Amino acid sequence: MPRYRVTCTQKQEKHEHIVSLGCYRPDGKYHTFTEADAIARLDGGTDTFYSERPDGHVAEIIVEIREGERYLKTKPDGERPNNLDWLPDCPPKPPKVIVPPLRTVVPAASHGAAWSR
Repeated sequence: MPRYRVTCTQKQEKHEHIVSLGCYRPDGKYHTFTEADAIARLDGGTDTFYSERPDGHVAEIIVEIREGERYLKTKPDGERPNNLDWLPDCPPKPPKVIVPPLRTVVPAASHGAAWSR
């Protein structure tokens, strides 16, 4: 079962509601998950998520239900602020770099070995 370390979040500005997570797997691969994807993975038991403070304190991320709405939070551990709230904002996606295909360059006759004066 993959275990993801959450290192950043993207929040909805109005209510500071988390809309996505930026995470690393133990193999070092970076992934992003929408809140709905993370909730489905937690509910399905396929993945786990956690946050870790610089001092090494680890907090498991769980699904909570309030007024019929499901959302992500960490297990209550007495830490303030909430372990997800202190994480930095995820950076915007880097622009997609388009690399042109390689070209075969054929030198002009005036620049080739057959050129003579």
